[in-house]
Amino acid sequence: MEGDLLNSVVSGFIGLVIGVVITFGVWQMTTTPWDLAGVLVAVGIASFFSAFGAGYGESTEK
Repeated sequence: MEGDLLNSVVSGFIGLVIGVVITFGVWQMTTTPWDLAGVLVAVGIASFFSAFGAGYGESTEK
């Protein structure tokens, strides 16, 4: 169980990094009324929990 949770946390952080990097790249090409820091925090949190949930869901199906 602990290994599954660790894998889920690692997946969450990988998702966080990918989501933030892609958002930052897109941010450079668009003009929006939001500040960059707020958008990166929101996307980072959403990406982490999306990847964490997917990883944790896979580990509990065994």
